[in-house]
Amino acid sequence: MQEEQNNLQVTSALLFRDKRREREMPKMVELPSGNVFKIGRPDIVKLIREGIIPADLAIAAQAAVPENGGKIKLDGKMFQDYLKMRDLITVASVVEPKVKDRDVTDEEYNQGIISVYDIDADDKEFISVYVNTGDTDLEQFRSKQEG
Repeated sequence: MQEEQNNLQVTSALLFRDKRREREMPKMVELPSGNVFKIGRPDIVKLIREGIIPADLAIAAQAAVPENGGKIKLDGKMFQDYLKMRDLITVASVVEPKVKDRDVTDEEYNQGIISVYDIDADDKEFISVYVNTGDTDLEQFRSKQEG
């Protein structure tokens, strides 16, 4: 054990940088609707710390998730909070097309900007799963959509 500890090396700061860059690098992702977006995977904790996602929404979302992995049960207020959080994650993670957290004007549509309200609920759910878990859970989500 002592010999193993003597052989340990501190993880390089560059490795942390590279892992974060790889995680946040936007990728082209096909959504359940068939639409394709360029999506990054921002750090959710960072979004909360910077106030992009209000802390009270994050707390409400955390409280809605059962510890044993069972089915989520939401009352009306919790469901509203969940929808707000999902929309904020969508706005923060979709790089292209640019997504606004409000209705947009015809001029903005002409500039390639869409509203979060233009995106299907299933696509927003898919984006949330992708942002939180990465590529590995996408196939499982797609098979649920097909079933």
